[in-house]
Amino acid sequence: MTTSPIRIINTFGPQRITDIGTQTPFSNVTINDPNAGETEALTVTLSNAANGILSNLGGGTYDPVTGVYTITGTASAVSSALDGLIFTPTYHQSAAGSTVTTTLTISDTDTANVTATDSNTIIITTETNSPKPIGVIRGVDYGPSPAAGGVYPSSSQIDADMATIATIGNTVRLYTVSNGMSYAVTSAIAHGLQVIPSAYLLNPNTQANIDANNAEINNLISLLQNLPASERASIPFVDVGSDFLTNNPTQLSYLKTEIGLVQAAAKPLGLMVASSESANTYLNTNLGSAVDLIFPTISPFADGSSGVVTANNAAAFAFLQYEQLVQTFPTQNVVISAIGWPSSGTNGSAVGSVANEELFWSNFVELANQNHINYFGFEAFDSSANTSTGFSGANWGLYTSSGAPKGVVKSFSSAPPPQIVGTVSGQQANVAQSVTPFSGVSVVDPNNGQTETLTITVSSPTAGGFGTLGPGTYNAATGVYSVTGSASTVTTAIDGLVFTPALGLSSPSGSIIVTFTIADADTAGATAIDSNTTVTYSGVPGLNLVGNEYAFAGSNGTILKLSGSPVTVGEFGTTISPVAAVKSAIRLRSLLEPGWRPIHRLEYRWQWQLHWRRDGDSFRRQLCAGGCRTHLRL
Repeated sequence: MTTSPIRIINTFGPQRITDIGTQTPFSNVTINDPNAGETEALTVTLSNAANGILSNLGGGTYDPVTGVYTITGTASAVSSALDGLIFTPTYHQSAAGSTVTTTLTISDTDTANVTATDSNTIIITTETNSPKPIGVIRGVDYGPSPAAGGVYPSSSQIDADMATIATIGNTVRLYTVSNGMSYAVTSAIAHGLQVIPSAYLLNPNTQANIDANNAEINNLISLLQNLPASERASIPFVDVGSDFLTNNPTQLSYLKTEIGLVQAAAKPLGLMVASSESANTYLNTNLGSAVDLIFPTISPFADGSSGVVTANNAAAFAFLQYEQLVQTFPTQNVVISAIGWPSSGTNGSAVGSVANEELFWSNFVELANQNHINYFGFEAFDSSANTSTGFSGANWGLYTSSGAPKGVVKSFSSAPPPQIVGTVSGQQANVAQSVTPFSGVSVVDPNNGQTETLTITVSSPTAGGFGTLGPGTYNAATGVYSVTGSASTVTTAIDGLVFTPALGLSSPSGSIIVTFTIADADTAGATAIDSNTTVTYSGVPGLNLVGNEYAFAGSNGTILKLSGSPVTVGEFGTTISPVAAVKSAIRLRSLLEPGWRPIHRLEYRWQWQLHWRRDGDSFRRQLCAGGCRTHLRL
């Protein structure tokens, strides 16, 4: 039987992202197997597994150790899976400003033993010093502390509690996933919540405690590895320790070791690892270097012994501590793991009462909304199992132990504005290149069920225009792109936007900066704006635009020609234009022509290599010398 070759179509590179972005590197790639009825065995291999991971596997499997993705099926099925693959680069893999290049090689073999290989897909990741986007977290702490030996809730009680928490926040933090608390993870996700699973650690001064710690770590790792990917997507990060150093200040090395064990399992799953410790612990030790984000507890009530902190100024006092952490750890997210105020108890100038608890939360939520602070309120329900602070008793809950709301709940559930995260300034491109300036950008609205109205305004409408609009529209006259939908819908739309610069935007030796302003408003009236996205376009090397034609720089007006005719602006459509041209050879010869005196004919033989672009793809083409020959008589 005669077989035909397999074709792997529409791969391209380089594709450029930052280490806080993601990419769908095989969007629109097709496996074309003309041999009917064949089954494809396809692999995608990363040139270096340490550079990132592939997710959204579409029926395939991925080995993070080898960096190999594998899938079997019809050509149509494997094409569809390829198109949906998401590449997530390793966060902060190298120094800010440097780049990491990853080649993704597709290999395909059908059941007729016909093979094809393609290594055109290249991703260049630019390293940033930005915190990895985690979205908006406005949550509460839930569950008994394992150290207190409290009674753990039943599954029915957990379900009821998660239903209550879902009415006031978007995330819940657990202290452990042992003792039946792994059910709280799946229950939280089922109620539309994000969840932070944890491993609680004891002082490793006895073998019993070491064994308990090992069990905690193993339970957390097992849960992460066995959760379906769709549920694991609801876990922003995980927690290891939970005030471990506060209770055991000499055990920093032990804690780092346990964090490392969890990181080894969590990193291939795309998850970060934190450790809930006091703000002072983070400021006075090097724990921050061992975790992927800073996860401090901040308790202004505990500082009431100074005689300065009261319910009136506690939120401002907490904000100062938060700001100190942000300035100390500028390349990491800072998420407050526990903050609150009790409804009874006294500590110096700090007085607990229902009214003061509500006052604190009213003030703090306003500050958090204004400054985009991610936080967990301590805690969801009054609990006698969480009284390690001693002076405050069991009265930190937003609800009583029986689930009755306190006055604070209304203030806690006030709606913060949406966030625009992951924008990148200083992106570089050639003036003849299309870019996706919002790859990895997310619009996050913590207010459930909102519809976003988002616009992107180009600083100069004549600088270029948008393509691949998704559900949005673009007004070329005003330079405004508009899209409406859920936060997920508008995020997907802007991630795929392609900006194509205008022809002749910059001279060969010059550059121009284009600024993109994103504005978002939800149906609750909350707004956000971001003008951080900029692209610096450099000129086309070797070519000057003269009228409607291209002249080679330094050639006394020699015009770029194709088959003897000048190449003109727009000749190949609005999305194709020359990027660069270089001289490849010069030859000088003498001859005597009849009827003429002896002369030298100076013959320039030019062979121009043109790079063409089309909708973000890159094509290469050689032009013959015949149309670019100039004769000069001396």
